[in-house]
Formats: sequence, structure tokens, C-alpha cells
Amino acid sequence: MLSGCSKETEGVKENTDFNAIDISQIDLSKNVVLKHSTNNVGSLFGKIGIKGVEVNNKMGPKGSNTSLYKIDSKKGFYLNRKYISIKDYTFAIKDNFLVNVDNIELGASIIDNRIILKNGDKIYFADSKLDRENENDFTILTMMLSEIITPFENKISSKDISSRMTTEFPDCNFMNTYYEMFSGFTRSAAAHRTEIGTRMIDQLIDYSDSSCRLKGVDTYCEWGDFICVTVVTYCCPDGDGFPY
Repeated sequence: MLSGCSKETEGVKENTDFNAIDISQIDLSKNVVLKHSTNNVGSLFGKIGIKGVEVNNKMGPKGSNTSLYKIDSKKGFYLNRKYISIKDYTFAIKDNFLVNVDNIELGASIIDNRIILKNGDKIYFADSKLDRENENDFTILTMMLSEIITPFENKISSKDISSRMTTEFPDCNFMNTYYEMFSGFTRSAAAHRTEIGTRMIDQLIDYSDSSCRLKGVDTYCEWGDFICVTVVTYCCPDGDGFPY
């Protein structure tokens, strides 16, 4: 994972008072609008080529009665230079937190339009504490959290997204398109990490004589100016793959 993002700590007060949140006030279910499988996705999911979300009403982790969410995607993406096969993830709501069923110690929820993160028995507001060790996991959880609470009218058909991409980049099909995402605790931190990361990728492309070229850079801050991700899209038309 790339580091060196000192800007992440600017204006952030480290909060170690884990009892400051009244967990009895957390009711994630009332915010969830994604009840059935759909091919309509939010802007961030659409940008990285996700085709939809499958919803299965089955038994969740450790016998909890909840919906299970799986991502419909033909390929994964890179997050802070680590490849993420998002289709292999299964998400569920447990004790009012969205979790990855393979790691229920980490969770994400929302109260009063603020993101809450859980690590074991520690619960805290996302905008008050940094957690570099689990940054990728929390980034994915908050991405999925946004997807299940975003109203249907604010989403777009994945077919429309695919058609638009074909029109904008006719020489680059979906399988030759690669997504590198850089996360940051703040918008400026995501931008700083992106600057470092893209410089490294450009060097790899030049060194390997790859056909890859930059298609676009888009930053998403689904929760105001906190927990931001920048999506850097590359086209590799010769089918030679991303230079990692």
C-alpha cells in the first residue's frame, strides 16, 4: 500500500472515546433501500464496471436473519495497488453493521448521516479516527454501504454505462479497461496518493512498453469530504494487460 500521505491527519482529531456513540440509536435497516437484485448501480460502482448487485434473503452470519449482498462483476479492480476480486465478497447486515461475512469483526454503519466504523468491540465515527491497517477493508465496506442506502432514482442502468463507455472509447472494450483506485481519509489525501500512484504506474508503462494509456481520473467522496476514492481508468487496447 502506498503511504506518505501526511495530509490525512490535517484537521483530524484522534478520538479514543469509543463510548461516545449510543449504539442503541443505530438502526441501519431503516436506511437500506436495496431490497432486491438490480442492474442499476450508483456512480462509483458504475465507474468501475460493476454490473449490478444480487440480493438473497437467506441466513446471514452466525444464524442472523438478513439479506446477503453479492456484486455482479466480470472483473475486479486495484485498490491502493492491491487487486480486489469484488465478486468473491459477500456482504450482510449483522447487529446493525454492514460486514463482509468472511470478516465480521469489521463493520460500517450510519447514524445522523455520519459513518460509523466497527473493529471488534471498538466503535467510532469514521471522521474522528484513522485506521491505516484496515483501510482497504473499510473502504470497500463504505462503498457497499453507500450502494445499499442510495435511492433507486439516483442510480443508473449498468447497460447505459457500458453503452456510454463504448461511445467514448470505441477502441477499448471492457476487458481491456483497468481500474486503479486510491483511497484517502480526506479528498486531499486521496488526491495526494493518486499523484504518487499514477506516477509509478506511468513509469511501469514506459518501462514495459505497454499499450496502456490513461482514460480518466475521477474522485468520489460518498460521505462529504471523508473516505474518498479516486478512480484512475486505463485502456490497454493491445490486450497486454495492466503492467503490475
